[in-house]
Amino acid sequence: MQPKSAWLELRPLGSLSVRLHFAWCGDRYAHCLELTRDGQSLVGLRSLEGADHETWPASPALQQLNLQTSGAGRSCALLLGMAGKNHWSASVETRADRLVFDIACRVQEPAGWLGSSYQIDPSCDRVSQQPDGSYHLAYGGDDRPSAVRIVADQGMLAYERQLGRISVRPRPMADRQTEGARWGYVMQWIASDDASHEGAGP
Repeated sequence: MQPKSAWLELRPLGSLSVRLHFAWCGDRYAHCLELTRDGQSLVGLRSLEGADHETWPASPALQQLNLQTSGAGRSCALLLGMAGKNHWSASVETRADRLVFDIACRVQEPAGWLGSSYQIDPSCDRVSQQPDGSYHLAYGGDDRPSAVRIVADQGMLAYERQLGRISVRPRPMADRQTEGARWGYVMQWIASDDASHEGAGP
């Protein structure tokens, strides 16, 4: 029996704790990045999920979840799912202060939308793109700056300012061909002055 709720927790950063919370939503798992400091919690990002009739949802349709712990003390979530004729697999691994996502989709027809999409919480003070192409989502105001750093690996990162959304997409695939698509990204919590860059509001 699949759990209705589960989470991966990062190593605490002083008074700050960060975890990725998985929750059953309709016919699939959604997830959100939760931040807690001094007993106060907020949700920094929420995955945008699709409806059960959508072949190409905003984020992978994932219906099976298995949590594992490695010998090195790392935790990992392994997920599987499908929508239409397409099959998704995903792994999310904790590595100290970061979450490493690895997503794949076996495509059975010319692909529509493929990627992972997130709604940025209104509590985010600003979003700024860095010289390396990553994005910093700043929280805590000027007194206690901290940020979530998102960087794409094997994919393309995009920020939609008007909608307050950020997404990661695989690189373009060849048409008229059955093949797999893969993309990866990292979410890292930065509790330092590195989060104080100027940028656009969400």
